[in-house]
Amino acid sequence: MKEGAGLYIHIPFCDTKCGYCDFASFAGRDALIEPYTDALLREIERAPEIAVKTVYIGGGTPSMLSADRIETVLNAVARKFRLADEAEVTMEMNPSTGNLAYLEDIRSAGINRLSIGVQSFNKKHLKTLGRRGGPDVSATAIDNSRKAGFDNLSLDLMFGVPAQTVEEVEKDVGYLLGFAPEHISTYQLTVAEGTPFHEWSEKGIVVLPDDELLVEMYDVIREKLVSAGYRHYEISNFAKEGKECGHNLGYWLGDDFLGLGSASHSFLRGKRFCNPESVEEYINGVIAGSAARIIEENDNQKLENYLLMRLRLIEIDLEFSDINQRFNIDFLKEYRTVLNRLESLGLLWLSQERAGLNAKGVLFLNNVILEFIRV
Repeated sequence: MKEGAGLYIHIPFCDTKCGYCDFASFAGRDALIEPYTDALLREIERAPEIAVKTVYIGGGTPSMLSADRIETVLNAVARKFRLADEAEVTMEMNPSTGNLAYLEDIRSAGINRLSIGVQSFNKKHLKTLGRRGGPDVSATAIDNSRKAGFDNLSLDLMFGVPAQTVEEVEKDVGYLLGFAPEHISTYQLTVAEGTPFHEWSEKGIVVLPDDELLVEMYDVIREKLVSAGYRHYEISNFAKEGKECGHNLGYWLGDDFLGLGSASHSFLRGKRFCNPESVEEYINGVIAGSAARIIEENDNQKLENYLLMRLRLIEIDLEFSDINQRFNIDFLKEYRTVLNRLESLGLLWLSQERAGLNAKGVLFLNNVILEFIRV
């Protein structure tokens, strides 16, 4: 794997805010795009000069920015950081912004991997999720991406949508496979407090699938994608050989990463820090000198954060010697009781040197992490 850190750039603007979304994104704030971009460029100039192996532009909807602005940001990145040869440079995109001219321009600007938020090819479920346009919009965006020269596409699919059936999930997966993407992310719809979906769920306006149905949906997705030749390398992610998301692998392996823009988080040289979620607060903070604040962590929190990321990787065992070296502990000795309990519950397998989630543990990762936190 290449040396260096991952670089994340947050673009918080959206055309509309989906009812399930609890990300730091905002609709109707287009007037702030220019001052935000100016602040972002200033933050890049002041950033530490580090080696960067991957770049990921996320949001929000990064494609709310013009291709010229994307190019300006990437040029600033290239000037400031020691960018790896053939670095993976990903940008998230809403299908509604996938016109051919725009895609050709951002490809020329340096984007070489797209992550397209398809979510579903079912018109009814797209409407439930608050997504603009129907399945034809996603199909056009994918086709245009290929025409623009993108040979590394990731498509997002969501399951667990209210009133969704297993048959509809299976149909979505089949339709998605017809586009032969290099990478596929499948996310269970989760309802976070403070979102319209949470309010609707509490009032019984929308009814989410029960756990048994969610497990069935997940199993169908996994079976169809693995049968189609995709490696299930992370709980929610599948890839053709060699097409794993390098940027996210860095997070899951505990590598350094630098976040720029509002709401971004960083982990560099063992220290965590973050920027404010408020766009205005971020802009004003950068103008004043710095928007970042340190996140204090004790040793247990550092280990919990590592395990939360590391256990997501299905194909790479959790090696105790690596944990011992990173955190200066005897992991097996200190957590033997927890590990034995998780093994007895059928959530992980265990040996003297390593451990890993099994099929049941993959589905109930949060329960596994809670066991470690309770120690």
